Amino acid sequence: ALLTFNGLTGPAYYTTAKLSDKTLTLMPYERDVQAGSKNYRVTASGTGDIYDKTIIIKLEYKSDKLNADNLTLLCKKN
Repeated sequence: ALLTFNGLTGPAYYTTAKLSDKTLTLMPYERDVQAGSKNYRVTASGTGDIYDKTIIIKLEYKSDKLNADNLTLLCKKN
């Protein structure tokens, strides 16, 4: 599956995911993340569950200087 993300501000990001029944496994992709006044280049990955017209994705960011998990996205299925 092809996934496109964009927040209220900032650029769009694209990645692919493996689809198995109602579960997505995101292929890792790189993006920039701002935390406070600093920018970090991270590798993002995660999993998602599909419900009718909604997808809930749990993201994880990893880099040498920043690690974050349990970032939850509520997405609209197009």
